[in-house]
Amino acid sequence: MLRLSRLATLAIALIASTVARAQSVEEFYRGKTFYMLIGTEPGGAYDAYARLLGRHIGRHIPGEPVVVSQNMPGAASLVLANHLYNVIARDGLAIGAVQRGMPLNPLYAGLGASGARYDATKFTWIGSINNETGVVLAMKSSGINRFEDLFEKEMIVGAEGGGTSDSELFARLSNAVLGTKARIVTGYKGSSEVSLALDKGEVNGQFVGGWVGLRDKANPWIAAGRASLILQLAVRPDPRFPGLPVIMDFAHDERQKQILRLAFTAQLWGRPYVAPPGLPPERAKALRDAFQATMVDPAFVAEANRFGLDIGPLSGEEMADLIAGLYASPKDIVEATRAAFHGEKK
Repeated sequence: MLRLSRLATLAIALIASTVARAQSVEEFYRGKTFYMLIGTEPGGAYDAYARLLGRHIGRHIPGEPVVVSQNMPGAASLVLANHLYNVIARDGLAIGAVQRGMPLNPLYAGLGASGARYDATKFTWIGSINNETGVVLAMKSSGINRFEDLFEKEMIVGAEGGGTSDSELFARLSNAVLGTKARIVTGYKGSSEVSLALDKGEVNGQFVGGWVGLRDKANPWIAAGRASLILQLAVRPDPRFPGLPVIMDFAHDERQKQILRLAFTAQLWGRPYVAPPGLPPERAKALRDAFQATMVDPAFVAEANRFGLDIGPLSGEEMADLIAGLYASPKDIVEATRAAFHGEKK
């Protein structure tokens, strides 16, 4: 009897396993709630892009689950990244909208040193909605009219708190690698707070990881002569900024060029989306396919155009390859870049 009971238990387990394997992706997602988790405060460009994606991607996921967008801000998306990697179920029912610096934070800071408890090469990268060009903005009150002025004069720049935001890291790197004199004021909760501080005169400049996120606030200042753009933070010139110098132009030697190239390659994935590691392969493929299908969905494109949100997608596979390649960079260049992001010369 005992042997028969064991055989029956084994048979039931095998049947259950077979049923689970036989469940299609569409059957899994049908009737479920799918979460679009947003690693920033409400109101900024990351939030706007993520909510736009959330309104359309559900139609392209098999089974058409209900999509709910939810903010999970903190430490330039590290809170969300750690949650996706260590806490949330690896079942394909959530993806995260993270800041573009998140994939490389462990590389630059050392695993755990910046609060990162994840291996970026093991995440399931879903894709990026666009690429980005960073800029340096100088208010007229700063007395800075060209980037070259920053080698002689100090500019007070605002940055989001946490030590991992583009605005803080890029200013530190510029100081350490090129010798600029940006005095960094941190502690702001998000990009909207930094913009308010600029408008009120609490700070008089900013290193911005993505122009789109600043554009609507900055354009009126620029038109009124209250501010100007003095630099592109990118590995190559953006035609939207003719005549504006690129940070690569100020590298003194090949080593500095390698450091800057490593630091600013992340601009190629301007609005990245990521799922936990270890997803069932068929669900990972379904989410990547749904993302790509959304990027060419006429309704999605029309709404993006209406809100002035640029679309230039990068696939999840392309993101994964880029990230793996950067993690394979020469050790001395990685260490020098890491030191520069901490404000140290090496």
